[in-house]
Amino acid sequence: MRTLFIYARPFTFTQNILMFEDGKEIENEVVSMNTLEESVVCLARLNNITEVNIAGPKFYIKGIQKKIQKIELEKYSENTLKINLV
Repeated sequence: MRTLFIYARPFTFTQNILMFEDGKEIENEVVSMNTLEESVVCLARLNNITEVNIAGPKFYIKGIQKKIQKIELEKYSENTLKINLV
């Protein structure tokens, strides 16, 4: 099963989205902070991923979670991603 992992860094312009399959990293996508949430939704859809893990400062990652859910709902009229804040 594939999952996405993000360690969100609030003051860093680029962010890494790591894709794992069966516990092994298979891809590392570097995106700008401005496109992080949109990129997560697109990568998840393209790769049939339903689970995203986000680590980082709690106040910060809760905002990212809400933006991802909003983008997914606006784009696809549903929220299928399970977002874990770790």
